[in-house]
Amino acid sequence: MRRPWFVPVAVFLCVLPLRVQMATRCTLPDDAFITYRYAANLAEGRGFVYNRGEPVLGTTTPLLTVLLALAHRAGADIPRTAVALSTVASAAGAALLAAVALATTGSLLVAVAGGALMGLSTYQGELGASGMEAPLLIALMFGSVLLLVRNRCAWGALVAALAALTRPEGFLWWALYGLVLWRTGKLSRLALAAGLGPIALWFGFAVAYFGSPLPHTVVAKVLQGRSPMAQLAPPWRMFEAALGPRRYLLVALAAPVLMWRHDRRLALPVGFSAIFLAAYGLARPMMYPWYAAPLDAAVGLMLVPVLDGALRLWDAPAPPRRQPYHRLWTVCVIASFLLLVSCRAHHHRALLLSARMPEPRLEFARALGRHTLPQDTILVGDIGYLGYYNLDRHIVDYYGLVWKAPRQLMAVAMARTISNQWATLAIATVQPTVCLLGEPDKPMTLGDQGRYALEEWPDLPGWAVLRRVGTGPPPPAAGAPPPQRE
Repeated sequence: MRRPWFVPVAVFLCVLPLRVQMATRCTLPDDAFITYRYAANLAEGRGFVYNRGEPVLGTTTPLLTVLLALAHRAGADIPRTAVALSTVASAAGAALLAAVALATTGSLLVAVAGGALMGLSTYQGELGASGMEAPLLIALMFGSVLLLVRNRCAWGALVAALAALTRPEGFLWWALYGLVLWRTGKLSRLALAAGLGPIALWFGFAVAYFGSPLPHTVVAKVLQGRSPMAQLAPPWRMFEAALGPRRYLLVALAAPVLMWRHDRRLALPVGFSAIFLAAYGLARPMMYPWYAAPLDAAVGLMLVPVLDGALRLWDAPAPPRRQPYHRLWTVCVIASFLLLVSCRAHHHRALLLSARMPEPRLEFARALGRHTLPQDTILVGDIGYLGYYNLDRHIVDYYGLVWKAPRQLMAVAMARTISNQWATLAIATVQPTVCLLGEPDKPMTLGDQGRYALEEWPDLPGWAVLRRVGTGPPPPAAGAPPPQRE
C-alpha cells in the first residue's frame, strides 16, 4: 500500500467526533479530580502534593499529572484539558490499532475492522470522555507495538517507559516489552537507555520526595477489595462488562497460537493479558471501570491476527477434506467479529442518545467551601471534587489514599462499610475539624461524645456533618463560594 497512513488517519477522524459527542453526555469521575488537585498544586508552586506540606504519592499517574500541571501553568483549565487529552488519546488509540493491524497483516479490511472494534466500543468511549489516564495508557501501548513492528525499538522502548509512568499496569507492559526486545535480539544499548531512563528518573525522584515509588492508592485499593461492598461485584464481572459478549473471549482464545505463528513480537499482549488477569485475581481490588481498560485494549490487539488468520485460511491450500473446516472456521470468526462490532455500535448509539446525568458533587464541593475555613481539616470519603474545588482546605480521606494513615485504621476501614467503629477510629486518628458521612443515622452516637456535635447543612441534604466542639461555623465573611475552577 502506497499510503499506509491513510487508514489510521481516516479512523482517527471518524472516531474523534464520537468521542467528542460522548464527552457531552458523560460526567467526570470523582477519582480524576485527585490527580487534578496534584496537578494544580504542582503548577502553582505548592509541590507534588495533595495537601500542602505532606509529600504523599496519592495519584497513580505521574505522567498525566505533569502534563496537566504544564497545561495549567500555561493558563489552561485542568478538567477541560484532561477531557480533551483523554478524548484525543482514545481516538488515537483506535487509529494506532488500525495502524498496527495494517503493518502486521497488510490487509485493509483487517485494519478497518481493528479501528472499528475500538472506535465503536461504548466502554472505550466513556473512558475517552472521563478525563483520566486510561486512554493515554492504551495509546502508548499501541504506539509502542507499532514502533516495535517497524523496528524502531529505541523509540518504542521510550514510549513503553512513558506507559509505565501513566498507570501501574504500564510497568507490566514495559517489562514485557523489554523482554520481547531481548528475545528478538532488538535490545540495543540505545533502546535500553531509552527504556530505563524515564523510569530511573521517576524512581529517584519518588524515593527522595515521597519515600517510596509505590502509590498509596495501590495498597488502599487492595484493602478496599476486602470490604463486603467489593465482594458483591467480583472482578470478572467488570472484565465481562469491558470485554463484551463471552463469544468475544472464545474467539480471542485462538489468538496466542495464531499470533505466535504470525509474528512472535506480537505475543506481547498475550503475556500481558495472562499476567494482568492473574494479578487482579490474586489482589482482588474493588473494581472500577478504568481498571479493565488495558485488558480490553490487549484483547483487541489479539483479535487482529485472529481475524487475519481466519481470512487467510479461506484460500489457503489444504487437503480437500480439511478445506470445509477451514472455511467454517473463517465464517465463525467473521460472524463473531461482526456481531461484536454490531453490539458495540448499538450500545454506543444508545448512550449517545441518552441525556447527561446531573453532577451533584460540584454543589457539594461549593457547600463545603461555604461552611468551612481554609485552616480546617475535613475528613471525608470521596475527595476528588472536594479537594480540587477547595485547594486551600486540608482534606483527608478514610481510605489512606492521600495521607499516611496507620495500617490499623486502613485495615478496619476496608473490613466493613461506613460504621460507628470505623468513624470513631478515623476521627480519633485524624482529629478533624469537620467530618462528613453519607448516612445521617449512624454517627449520632459520635455526637454524644462531647468532642463532636452533629450539624445540619441545608445546602447539603442527606449528609451527616460532625464538627469539633469549639471550632464553630465560619464567620459570615467566609460564606462566599470558593473560586470557580470549571
